[in-house]
Amino acid sequence: MRQRIALWIVLVVAVALLAPLPAAAQVARRPIEDLKPTVILISIQEKIYSTLKSTAPKQVKIYRKLELPAYFHYGKSGRIGDIVAVVDEGWLMTSRDRYRAPEPAAGGAIRYRGEHGYDNQLESMRALFVAHGPAFKKEKVVEPFENVDVYNVMAKILGLKPAINDGGDATAKAVLR
Repeated sequence: MRQRIALWIVLVVAVALLAPLPAAAQVARRPIEDLKPTVILISIQEKIYSTLKSTAPKQVKIYRKLELPAYFHYGKSGRIGDIVAVVDEGWLMTSRDRYRAPEPAAGGAIRYRGEHGYDNQLESMRALFVAHGPAFKKEKVVEPFENVDVYNVMAKILGLKPAINDGGDATAKAVLR
């Protein structure tokens, strides 16, 4: 069975940017056929995790994917990296090259660059859900629900069987006819 070497190479590059390469990464000098990517990935990943965990400012929490709070709905997703950084509300994590200072706007207001990805339990992370059309109950106001439920609402409207996901069907039952 072939290994996905491309992912392994990206991780080696990331380690090189954070700290001197750990001893396990020295294997990269051998021909690709000799590599044992699974073992190397684990040791490099641990080096990245421990470096981030020990050097992150107090406003940044570093998690292993499987240690994330369940309400994030990240633990089972293949789209989420093995290491996740979550910043406190009001903080922005970026690079110097991408940083843009807040700009003055009309009426003395300040325009901030868009920020998202905070803890989804925060009030500031709530979304607005407004729907209208023949599939929806008229003038229905529902209790707040998680964004992961929207997918199942849309699948139901389109008559599709939803793929396995972290959402539930309670919201669809509440808002759809």
